[in-house]
Amino acid sequence: IGQVFPNHFSNLAEYVVDEALLRALGSVHESSGASPPEVLEFMCDRLKFNDNSSNIWDDADLRSTVLATLGSCLPPTAKLLNEVLEVVDSALGYDCAIPSVHNTVTLAALRTLVALAQTHCAQTHGGVDNATRRENLRRLFQRYTTSGNLCLVRTQAHSAIIRLEVALCGWPSALLHLLSLVNNREGGGEEAHVQAAVLWEVADFIAAQGQQSETGPLSHAPPRKLPNYLLQSLRWLVVSSSALTDPQLQYAAFALLQCLGIRPPALHREPTQTPPMPPGMETTPLGVKSASKRPPGYGPSASTAGGGGEGGGGGKIKLGKV
Repeated sequence: IGQVFPNHFSNLAEYVVDEALLRALGSVHESSGASPPEVLEFMCDRLKFNDNSSNIWDDADLRSTVLATLGSCLPPTAKLLNEVLEVVDSALGYDCAIPSVHNTVTLAALRTLVALAQTHCAQTHGGVDNATRRENLRRLFQRYTTSGNLCLVRTQAHSAIIRLEVALCGWPSALLHLLSLVNNREGGGEEAHVQAAVLWEVADFIAAQGQQSETGPLSHAPPRKLPNYLLQSLRWLVVSSSALTDPQLQYAAFALLQCLGIRPPALHREPTQTPPMPPGMETTPLGVKSASKRPPGYGPSASTAGGGGEGGGGGKIKLGKV
C-alpha cells in the first residue's frame, strides 16, 4: 500500500469522488464472499495515517465513511479481523481528543462494531469463543450508555447492545435489556428522551427486518411469537402511568408493540385504494370531471353558464375572436 496523502478538501468535487471511491471499495468481495486483504489494509492505513493538520475543514465525515466501509467488509482471517478491531477501537477515542460534531466518529465506530459482531461473533477466531467476545463487546458498549455521554451516543450504544443480543442470543434476551432500560426512572427528562429514542430505534429495526424477511431469508427476522412474560411486560409499559409518565415514551412503546405484532407502528395508515366515485361523478383519464355526466342539480353546465338554459333569457355563451 502506498503512502496516504494529507487531507485537502478545497476541491469539493474531488472530495465527493474520494468518498464514493471508499464506499465502492467496501462492496468489493472475492468469490468466497470475503473482502480482499488489500482493501482492508488500505482502509486501516487510511485511518492510521490520517493527517488533517494542514486542512482547514473537519474530516469527521471522511473518518465516518471509512469506518462504515470497514463495517461492510468481511475480513478473511483472524489477523485481519484483529487489525480492523484495533483501528475501530482507536477511532472510539478520537472524539475524546478532538470532538467531532455530535460525536459523528464515535457513532460510526459503534455501528461498525455492531456490524462486525453480527458477522463474526457466531464464529470462533483465535481461541476466543462466542460468549467471551459477546461479554467484551457488551462491556465496551455499556461504557457509552452512561449519563456523561451525548444522548445520540447513549442511544446508539443501547441500540448496539440490543442488536448484539438479537444476533447472538435472540429477541427475548434483547427485549429483557430493553425492559431494564425503560424501568430505570433516574435521570429525569434526559433519561426519558434516551429511552424513547431507543424504543424507536428498536421499532425501526424490527420494521426493517420484517420488510427484508418478506423478500428473502433473514437470520435475525422479528419474532412471530414471544414468551408470555415478555408480552405482558411490554404491554405494561404502555398502560402503566407510573412507569411511563412521558407521552413520547408511551407512544414509542406502543409503536414497538405494533411492530412486534407485525403491524404498522401507528394507527393511521394510508388508504390502499381510491374509494369509488358516486354515480355521474366519474373522472376522465386526466382527472377532470366530465360535464356530460354531471348529475342533476350539480350546477350550471358550460352551455347554460350564462343563465340561458331552458326557459332562461340568456342563451349560449359565444366565444368570439379577441
